[in-house]
Amino acid sequence: MTINIGMIGAGWRAEFFLRIAKALPEQFNLRRVLVRNPEIEQREGEARGISVVVEFDDIATARAFYESPDYTAARELRESCSETDLLIAEGV
Repeated sequence: MTINIGMIGAGWRAEFFLRIAKALPEQFNLRRVLVRNPEIEQREGEARGISVVVEFDDIATARAFYESPDYTAARELRESCSETDLLIAEGV
């Protein structure tokens, strides 16, 4: 399964995700870079280091990927070194 990702933000985490997408093109398709300016203007709420938007064909595919063995292994690694808010939402 290939997933489509879009990046929001800049910095070392964004560079890390970009390197992963480029190194594993059979699994990740970088569709959009939404924001790549490291100089953000925080107006409301808590600033986050980086946001990642992942695009799937439909919500069922997103759920299937989240529950897949491949992502489960990646999630365990990610959880050991980061804090994450993860949402699955239907697009427009």
